[in-house]
Amino acid sequence: MGSGCSIDWVRDCWDWLGEDACGTKDVTGRALDASRRARLAADLELWFERYRVQWLSIGRYSELARIAHVVWSFADILRRGAL
Repeated sequence: MGSGCSIDWVRDCWDWLGEDACGTKDVTGRALDASRRARLAADLELWFERYRVQWLSIGRYSELARIAHVVWSFADILRRGAL
């Protein structure tokens, strides 16, 4: 993972979150303990910060705020391990 997350990685995260945000396994079937959830949340936030820079060069700020809310909410859910 790390800070070089691709859009495919993010899409996999969304798929996993949509299916089982409070589950015990990630999209690869590996156990997802608290430290792995925290790392996934941090990776998601890092990806979003890079995305934000690109978005602001072509998109509208008001739309970015809505996307940011979703990303930060999912990161919080990951860290908690519960909705």
